[in-house]
Amino acid sequence: MSRSSAASAARRPYQGHDDAALTQALARGDELAFREIYERHWYALFQAARHKLGSQETAEEVVQEVFTSLWQKRAESTIAHLPSYLHTAVKFRIIDFLRTEYHRRHYLTIGRPPEAELDFSTEEAVAANDLTA
Repeated sequence: MSRSSAASAARRPYQGHDDAALTQALARGDELAFREIYERHWYALFQAARHKLGSQETAEEVVQEVFTSLWQKRAESTIAHLPSYLHTAVKFRIIDFLRTEYHRRHYLTIGRPPEAELDFSTEEAVAANDLTA
């Protein structure tokens, strides 16, 4: 084994494991398994989210929320197929984000006071009086 291969294996000990083994290790709270899941899947999830949302920053937030939730619910989640699970989680986070954004914009629209119609009746009356005088 070369020096760089040994260093890589030390940093990513689950690199050769399949997703099923990773999800089992994740359920036991193995942080290195979580890190390997993240390394394998974050970019594809990010690309999908960015495509749907049109915003790099929002896509990053969505993917971060998915991975945070994955870690927090690691012991109670039953994951049969990891890529499908993660992409479905991203899809629902995007839907939640869009729903929240729609309501926020709608609230801002209805919360804004209506623009007052400009009333020039006083000025018109003064101008009319000036003309008649």
